[in-house]
Amino acid sequence: MIRELYFRHDRQEAVLILECKDAEEAQLVLATLPLVKEGLITFDIIPLIEYLGCQGFFERRKRKNLKIGKEMIPVNECYLTR
Repeated sequence: MIRELYFRHDRQEAVLILECKDAEEAQLVLATLPLVKEGLITFDIIPLIEYLGCQGFFERRKRKNLKIGKEMIPVNECYLTR
């Protein structure tokens, strides 16, 4: 299923966003387009994965107490992971 269609500003090219289970299905969907059937247009298929937000960049560590003067203040540490 074709979800979105864009035209590139820097070139005379189109970008189609398809909802497919894999690259093979995308190829089959594109093969049904009239310009593809006539051999007038071709597509590069680029598989994408969903964006999971920034939570994957950070790993939570155990809660620690930070001593400031005589006070102990609870803090959560976050570390950037690769």
